[in-house]
Amino acid sequence: MFKVSRRILLPAALLALLLLAACQAQTVEVTRVVSEEVTRVVTETVLEEGQPIEVTRIITEQVEVTPVAAEEEMADDLITYDSYSTTDIPTLDPQIGEDAVSINYIENLFVQLTNYELETAATCTDWAERQLRAVQLCVLIDGGTSEADFVHRVGSLIQAGVPMLQLRAKQLDDRT
Repeated sequence: MFKVSRRILLPAALLALLLLAACQAQTVEVTRVVSEEVTRVVTETVLEEGQPIEVTRIITEQVEVTPVAAEEEMADDLITYDSYSTTDIPTLDPQIGEDAVSINYIENLFVQLTNYELETAATCTDWAERQLRAVQLCVLIDGGTSEADFVHRVGSLIQAGVPMLQLRAKQLDDRT
C-alpha cells in the first residue's frame, strides 16, 4: 500500500511543480522607439532697425518617443493603505456612504484626488497665470448652425494658430 501511494505522489508532485513553473509572471520589456512629428508655433519680438517686429515661425521637428512600461511609471506613485475592520465595508460609493466605516475607507481611497500639497498648487497656479498672460488673442465663438459647423470652425481657428477659444453659447452644454 505504501508503494502505491509513492507511485502516485511522485508524479503528482512533478505535475504540481510544472504547473507552478508555467504560471510564473512574465516580464515584458518595451524596446520600440516611436518617432512622432511635432509642430510648434513660436512668436518672438525682434528689434530690427530700432523697431520691434513680431516674428511668428512654425517649427516642425521629429521627436523620438520611447514608451515606458506602465509598471515602471507607476512604481513610484503607489500608495498602500493598511487597515482592518471588524465588519464588512458597506459601500465604497461616495454618493451613498453614510456609516463611519465606509466614510473612512472612501476618504482614504480618494485622498490624492482631493488633497494636494500647497507647493504643487502654487506652482500650477503660477504656470496657469504665465500661460494666460502669454495669450495675445482670444476668439469668442458661438455654437454655429450645427455640430459639424462648430467642429469645422474650431479646427480652422486652431490651425490658424489661435491660442485660446472661448465658447459663448448659453443654449449649448460647455461641460461635455
